[in-house]
Amino acid sequence: MDDTTQSTWLNATVADLVEKYFCGPSPDCEERQLYGDTEWGVLKTTAVSWSGWDATAHKVLPRSFWGQHDIEVQAGDILVTKAGPRNRVGVISHVTATPPHLVVSGKMIGLGPRRDSVLPEVLAGLLALKGPQKYIQERTTGMAESQVNFANEVLLNTPVSVPPKTEQIAIARVANTLDAAIRQTEAIIEKLKQVKQGLLHDLLTRGIDANGELRPPRFEAPHLYKHSPIGWIPKEWDLAQLGKVAALQRGYDIVEANLVPGPYPVISSSGIVGYHRVSTSRGPNVVVGRKGSIGTVHYVETDFWAHDTSLFVTNFFGNDERFVFHLFSYLKLGQYGTKSGSPSLNRNDVHPLWIGRPSLDEQKVIVHAITSHGNGMSRSVQELDKFKKLKFALMDDLLTGRVRATPLLP
Repeated sequence: MDDTTQSTWLNATVADLVEKYFCGPSPDCEERQLYGDTEWGVLKTTAVSWSGWDATAHKVLPRSFWGQHDIEVQAGDILVTKAGPRNRVGVISHVTATPPHLVVSGKMIGLGPRRDSVLPEVLAGLLALKGPQKYIQERTTGMAESQVNFANEVLLNTPVSVPPKTEQIAIARVANTLDAAIRQTEAIIEKLKQVKQGLLHDLLTRGIDANGELRPPRFEAPHLYKHSPIGWIPKEWDLAQLGKVAALQRGYDIVEANLVPGPYPVISSSGIVGYHRVSTSRGPNVVVGRKGSIGTVHYVETDFWAHDTSLFVTNFFGNDERFVFHLFSYLKLGQYGTKSGSPSLNRNDVHPLWIGRPSLDEQKVIVHAITSHGNGMSRSVQELDKFKKLKFALMDDLLTGRVRATPLLP
């Protein structure tokens, strides 16, 4: 920030810029969304993220906590997480809109900006800058990085430099324009996800005919289908048990303490846990969570890799590995995991499942159709990432004074 900018901007603390701050309770709650207009809910910390504000991330308060209007979140408030894992503390969200009867929890602090001094979009952006974030993080304490917190006074004493009101208006306009683009792109991605689920259902129950077209549903063309124990399937398809199509093989007893340094990644249900000298699998392959993230399905494209006992690796028996990946995703194998003791997925519970199996050629055509849809979603995800990075860069420039916002005014 140059000297001219410094002389026109106001140096203040967060306490100078807010008319109220508030924290709420953290009681045992019912894990569901609000029903109707009478219930009250408390926000989860996941409602506050760098990606934006999510009013759906809440749970229902016990009745004795209802009616606390003094800690009810309103549009225009700023929410800041103050307790949790280190990377989830100090996260900022500007509340753009909210259903009634949602309150903050004890793991966050709400701020009501003084509109005569600072616009909500600007205060949220200022608190996200490196300087204020460094100030907060240096005063955040805890016994372990997985559970840290800071006092309300830390946030209230955080110093910020506030631009003049005319520049705030221009900065807020930029922020709101980019937020609108982000929300629109997120809505497109959500719609594409819903379409994908319907497409998966159609392709994995009706398939694609010799003309490259999705087979019509049975009520339109009953002659194209045959009855089976799992319902009607295309006449050309085989009825087979899952274990005969793509059997699951348990991983090896590789633990972090026994890893031998080497070039090959060791993959567990939580990701890559280290590197091993000797590879035990050759990619590409499909892995399924056996413990931890039960039933989650991933496609491994690494040439050589090892896997631990938290995963199953798949034997394809001549089937297309991408088709098996989509089949496993569609079947939601996690629902067959044990629910008591140490939860896990037992292959003896999923191998007997009956499925309709297309020919290998049709499997490849089905995969191509799914991939084409996925490419559209990937482009939208890339567009969303571009908008988020653009907003971060522009707000950093505008709120530090490196780029002046006044030329943006009409």
